[in-house]
Amino acid sequence: MPAAGGLESTQQLVKPRMEALDRLMAETLAAETPCVAEMLDYAARYSGKRLRPALIFVVADLCGEIKDAHVKLGAVVELIHMATLVHDDVLDQATLRRNTEAVNIRWNNKDAILLGDIMFARAIRLLVDVGSIRALERLTETVAIICEGEIHQNQLSGQIEVDEATYTRIIGQKTASLYAASCELGALLAGASPDLVKAFESFGESLGIAFQIIDDCLDLSGSEEVVGKSLGTDISNGKMTLPLIHLLGTLRGDERLGLETLIRARNAGSEEITGVRKLLT
Repeated sequence: MPAAGGLESTQQLVKPRMEALDRLMAETLAAETPCVAEMLDYAARYSGKRLRPALIFVVADLCGEIKDAHVKLGAVVELIHMATLVHDDVLDQATLRRNTEAVNIRWNNKDAILLGDIMFARAIRLLVDVGSIRALERLTETVAIICEGEIHQNQLSGQIEVDEATYTRIIGQKTASLYAASCELGALLAGASPDLVKAFESFGESLGIAFQIIDDCLDLSGSEEVVGKSLGTDISNGKMTLPLIHLLGTLRGDERLGLETLIRARNAGSEEITGVRKLLT
């Protein structure tokens, strides 16, 4: 890829591949049952900036060339990501996603979970067509790692003793693992050397951790209209994120006791969340 041109040249590189990815995902998410087809069409909007497929394409171009297998891989990764979002909204009792009703609100929790399962199944089916045993091994294991991270975080819900190292491990599993796999496999399928594949995997992991830290900060400081999803769900579910860990470290006396009580209770309402937001300013 040319060094000059920056973001514009990158966008031009990715655009035709994204269009191919859109067509492939539409085919993959088709369903014969009308109500399921409606839900899948609705959930397709969960696909936002498509950062992970874009990373696959850029890494592939840097390492050699973008192949048809990379487009299939990008669709697989995006389907996995979308499925985790559908399930996340159930776990977090979220009401908003991409500035519209979450699937679990428009329908119900049971059907939302099953819809996410359909997405996972379609992703695995498409993954077979990528034609790489390593990709199959890596991404199926990544799904398990994502679930491990979510379970770990759920088990620590309401516990204020969570430290920065534990937090980093959790987000490394539930978020950064898919970024790492995307970059690793993008390089691998392009024929990169083992050292370069490992370097891109490490880059993807670091990028994913940074992304999740920003997302956790936005949960406490962002605007739902701008971010496009339900905010304040971390504190209402008693999740100790990095901004909460650092905020607790700065508070003393009644303010600290109040925040500790709120996190342990795991039922913060809008007024309590607004109060925590004020502590951050």
